[in-house]
Amino acid sequence: MHSLLLLITDAGDLMVTAPLALGLMLLLWRAGAPRTALAMAAGLGVCFALLAVSKLVFVACGNYWMAGIRSPSGHTGMSTYVYGSYALVLATLLGPRRVPAIAVAAGLLVAAIGASRLFLHCHTPSEVLVGLLFGANALLVFAWFYRAPPRPEQLRPTWLLGLLALVMLMLHGQHAGAEGVLYRVALALRDHYGVCLGPPHPVAWF
Repeated sequence: MHSLLLLITDAGDLMVTAPLALGLMLLLWRAGAPRTALAMAAGLGVCFALLAVSKLVFVACGNYWMAGIRSPSGHTGMSTYVYGSYALVLATLLGPRRVPAIAVAAGLLVAAIGASRLFLHCHTPSEVLVGLLFGANALLVFAWFYRAPPRPEQLRPTWLLGLLALVMLMLHGQHAGAEGVLYRVALALRDHYGVCLGPPHPVAWF
């Protein structure tokens, strides 16, 4: 069971979701939709910024504030944005009849990743929910500016699915280590710059 949870949770690691996002941007650009690719980049920036800043704040100040949150779930947030973006693009390519199936598949994957963070004791329900909200807000940014590519023949559904499979095979199980960097920055903010008072919480992988 533990191995299955690790298999699921690693699909939300930054080492997997970041290349998937970059790959989708390139495919959108190639299909004649540079503005949509830039919107994808903007949503990714919003998602990562929200997660990174909130992690710094809560790691450094969570005890002092007694907020009950040590570190919002980056796995859940990035998964919500990246897999949600893939679902949005696939839905426009495959037509309205496939939308329910695509939405359910993406929703189940994100839910499974969020649940894996709970069962592995990496995050609390509140932290998973905050990560989900951050990812959903970033996805709304992308959806707001999204326009179907003018050359859809240059963006085939099989290419998106192939990219998903390729990244999973090559990078699944790898860890970006972003959490450790953020933790050290939070320690510096507290110890050298006097930000907040309480000791930082233990942290989980980003």
